[in-house]
Amino acid sequence: LFLIAQPSVFVPECAIHVKASRNIRVHSGHLPRTHGCRLLLPEPSPRYAILAELHKLNVPCTAGFIRYAPSTPILCGKLDQIPIQNRRFLYQLTTKNSLEVHGRPTFAAVFRQVDHCHEVLLTARNGSFEVGPTAKLFCSYKIHLPFGNRVALRLQMGTGSMVDRENDLSNIIHEDAQALCRGMELSLQNGASRWKHCSQPGDPLRNVQIVSEGNFIRLNISVLAKKNTSAMWLKVWWMDKPMEEVVGHCDYGWVLSGDFCISVTRESKRAWRQAEAEPGAGVDDVYWIGATDAVHEGEFRWSDGLPFSFAHWFPGWRKHSSQPNDDGTSGQDCVEARREFPPRPPPAATTFMWNDRGCREHNYFVCERPSVEGKQFINKSPETVLKRYQRI
Repeated sequence: LFLIAQPSVFVPECAIHVKASRNIRVHSGHLPRTHGCRLLLPEPSPRYAILAELHKLNVPCTAGFIRYAPSTPILCGKLDQIPIQNRRFLYQLTTKNSLEVHGRPTFAAVFRQVDHCHEVLLTARNGSFEVGPTAKLFCSYKIHLPFGNRVALRLQMGTGSMVDRENDLSNIIHEDAQALCRGMELSLQNGASRWKHCSQPGDPLRNVQIVSEGNFIRLNISVLAKKNTSAMWLKVWWMDKPMEEVVGHCDYGWVLSGDFCISVTRESKRAWRQAEAEPGAGVDDVYWIGATDAVHEGEFRWSDGLPFSFAHWFPGWRKHSSQPNDDGTSGQDCVEARREFPPRPPPAATTFMWNDRGCREHNYFVCERPSVEGKQFINKSPETVLKRYQRI
């Protein structure tokens, strides 16, 4: 287990050192009654990483928050309000290994040692990686490309001489899922399909090629080989395969929508004017859509000055919150698309709807630019584009 050393208090926070081992649960009761602490984690070895999982959280955002690292999102409110992907964080050699506790939140987190290749997310357009050679390991990889691009995957596994048969899936689809694999077991998730393959020491080197159904594919790799046997290994290559009916002739990362190419930017949040200047560059599903009434109050137009030919304002709850609701004095001059509308708990709406909001707020954003394909395509609204992205 991890061991918690006695905290040493310094101004303006305390520091609690966590000694290296395999597993521990840390909660707010372990911390002294100060208004800020830092959990200092050990630096993992090159073979391992430390996985932090948040199991409990309750603190008003005005009273405190938790943060895994300086570049990660601030976590506050209740646990069920935190996106699932933000409840976990992997500390590796390249990250600053400390968890920040600001204010006095009620929380509980579990830290456990995992292999260095645990839950690896790969988003590059193409690339490769190797697993092994090793006798014991568990890895999980997800290759996730922009919407409109399939993943063309090539796998090479085994220890013997090469057997190269294009699109060879014969030993992947029909294997016994309950059998114990004394070698390297590859489990591949491709949309609704699940494939499994066991490569034993001495098996011929096999070459497998697969194209994903959607824009991502997941690989789980476990190695459990006997000692003094040939070390197992796997090599993976991938590249993008554009879906022409979705992307047309748009650049990588953009999709075709009527006469335009559309890009949804989720790498970072921007204020409205910053988002307007960076095409292509709280609640996690809120997007600026490039509309404003900053020039004439109540007269909403796109940022290029053109009037709306489509609108999808939130109609409001029974007696309040219908949009747009700015009275001209609160500065809600920019339009965002969102699915959650206070005071109702999420999810409040099944589709993206429009809301006017202060332009200084930071959101993700949607950009568009003219398509090189002309006007022979059906025009689509921002709502349609966001609904398509919502599925990925």
